[in-house]
Amino acid sequence: MKRNIIFLVILPLTAIGLLLRVWNLKSNPPELFSDEIRGILSAKSMIESGKDINGKPELYFYNRLELYPPVYGYLAALTSYAIGNDTLAVRLPAAISGTITIALVFYLTLLLFKNTIVAATSAFVITFAPWAIHFSRVGWEPGIFLPFIILPIILFFLFLHKKKNIFLFLSFIFFAFAVYTTRSSEFLSPLFMVILLALNFREIKKHYVPVVASLAIFSILIIPYLYISATQPLMHERADRIFTFAGGVNKTTLGIFVRNYYSHLTPSFLFINGDPNLRQGAGTGVLFWSFLPLIILGLVETFKNIPKKEYKFLLLWFLVFPLGGSLTNDGVPHATRTLIGVVAFAILAGLGARLIWEKGQKLFIIFSIILFIAFSLELSRFLTIYFKDYPINSQAWWEYGQSQIFSIIKTNTKGGESLCLLNTDYWHEETLTKYYLGINNNYKIIYDPNNPDCFSSQILVLKPQVTPPLEYVSIKTVNSLEGNPIWTVYSSLKN
Repeated sequence: MKRNIIFLVILPLTAIGLLLRVWNLKSNPPELFSDEIRGILSAKSMIESGKDINGKPELYFYNRLELYPPVYGYLAALTSYAIGNDTLAVRLPAAISGTITIALVFYLTLLLFKNTIVAATSAFVITFAPWAIHFSRVGWEPGIFLPFIILPIILFFLFLHKKKNIFLFLSFIFFAFAVYTTRSSEFLSPLFMVILLALNFREIKKHYVPVVASLAIFSILIIPYLYISATQPLMHERADRIFTFAGGVNKTTLGIFVRNYYSHLTPSFLFINGDPNLRQGAGTGVLFWSFLPLIILGLVETFKNIPKKEYKFLLLWFLVFPLGGSLTNDGVPHATRTLIGVVAFAILAGLGARLIWEKGQKLFIIFSIILFIAFSLELSRFLTIYFKDYPINSQAWWEYGQSQIFSIIKTNTKGGESLCLLNTDYWHEETLTKYYLGINNNYKIIYDPNNPDCFSSQILVLKPQVTPPLEYVSIKTVNSLEGNPIWTVYSSLKN
């Protein structure tokens, strides 16, 4: 029976999920953003030279904004060595991780609730939720976050069910690895560990020695993270700046926290507009309206069974997910920092589907037909928006045109010329130029238009509405996806 379920449910869903995550991946999102580039750039530098792009051996990757966790960068480096150094290589680890997440959610839900309808519905929601699809197509750290959180949870429950210490050891090892995947996991990984230990305290206290040993393993594995946090100011400089309670806990900051928390539970975020930042969504809701009835019924089922630990765990998961976006007062609501929520909503939908099934098969069939029709219409609309409109609507957010600009520069130079690049800003200039022109390139690069040497450089990049000095001739203009000029590359006639 279980094999039939795998073939009938999981294999088709993972196949469809993979297709949604790799289709047109090179050109949608429309441009590699600096946040996608930094990981693979630093990882390849560490592999090939033993030093990060700042010339130092680093565990966490250097960037002017903050230090970044290393796992995604190394995975992207591996795919680049395998298939070539291009956009697909950068984003493929996210697409694969997003597909694996479908199977992991199915297995976790089946393990917790012992019901195939719950598991199949949960996996279905993860497969098609805009939240899950988008972050499986973007080549930065959140793209691999979910498997590194779900897998240790699965291993912990396997330990409880099978009483084999190896599952507990592996669980805590993966919880430690999760710390090195995203900045939000530094908080969420230990939090989920504490929740699991607290909810199952009566049972795990019988296994005192393996629990203590597992905690010791976890502690040892995160020592590098703790050391870097204590010694590198850049590690938490930005996090400290955007922390909601940076000014202390008072009436004002508590009000901000409550508003930020609530913003992630509103219809606007969940079903209508999503995250206002178009690098973190397509301007649609992160979920479909057709999921809402199942989610509401799932919440009813959860509260009805709250004495059971698996339902307590799910409710805590649901309550925890907005914290990543409410403890930071930056870009709220924030789909990236609250990505863990998509799993909670998927499992709640699964419980809702089971509740309908238990009310009668005829009702279940009628309800399923109605919801499936509504879902099909929503999915069709989302796919049209995502694959047709989104690249155009979001191109400014992704700084479309950068790869073309640097390709033009490389084609028209020999490698040692002076460049004045006004197509970048302070936070991204270093990453972009080192990725496209090489970490150890010999160009003399100026980024400041107020620098007197800028307009005497051999190559000049300007917006088309800015007129260059007379001694410059246009090499090529880079156009937007609609065909409008956005940047022009000039060469100096004096050189």
